[in-house]
Amino acid sequence: MTTRPYFAHVKTISGLQVTRNHPPQEGDPDDHASYHPGIFLAFGDLNGNDYWRIKARVEHVGFIEPPDLASSSFTVQNRYLDASGKQTVCLETCRYQFVKEADDYLILMQSEFKSDHNFYFGDQEEMGLGARVATPLREKEGTGRILNSEGITTAEKTWGQPAQWVDYAGRIENRPAGITLMASHRVRPTWWHNRNYGFFAANLFGREAMKQGAKSKLVVKPGETFSLSYGVLISMKEPNDIA
Repeated sequence: MTTRPYFAHVKTISGLQVTRNHPPQEGDPDDHASYHPGIFLAFGDLNGNDYWRIKARVEHVGFIEPPDLASSSFTVQNRYLDASGKQTVCLETCRYQFVKEADDYLILMQSEFKSDHNFYFGDQEEMGLGARVATPLREKEGTGRILNSEGITTAEKTWGQPAQWVDYAGRIENRPAGITLMASHRVRPTWWHNRNYGFFAANLFGREAMKQGAKSKLVVKPGETFSLSYGVLISMKEPNDIA
């Protein structure tokens, strides 16, 4: 069971599903079945706790702002519990907004983390905003193409590289579809954990893990707020039209 927030069975406006089935179904690769539920924000090392591999859980506290059709948004509060399930590591306030853009739409995410004690984000590949694309969109054995904001393609060449966004797109039922992850951070560059089997993630934490420098630790002190901002474009454009 996946014990952290996620969006599953995400579809384009026309109804094409752009994320892998959760759980995987016949015909889907079954690797990382609970780790890759669709689109999600997760951390392999948050104060030494592993939420990516479901070794610690995130508890939904409640809605700060309930879903609102007029603004197409909602805001939630989440509690990150340690591996024992008894101690609170930090609280997250996350606002989601959905914005239609022609035949596509954006999911805007703004998360704020805070606590009454020190906590930290560690250095791993498995950190940040991730997405598992639908099986037909995989680069390997599928129609998918990976492209980053620097004009570099393929999982191999874009892995570990800094970029503002990465697009993973192809064709489903001979119709164009894909997901673009966008990161907006001033703390440091965002590096990318991209895989040809259909996964990609925006990771500003894994400096050593992504072979970009010395091992790092981002510490948040009591009273401070650490913010993360992302955009997710669910698109029906041809892969070569994303630029």
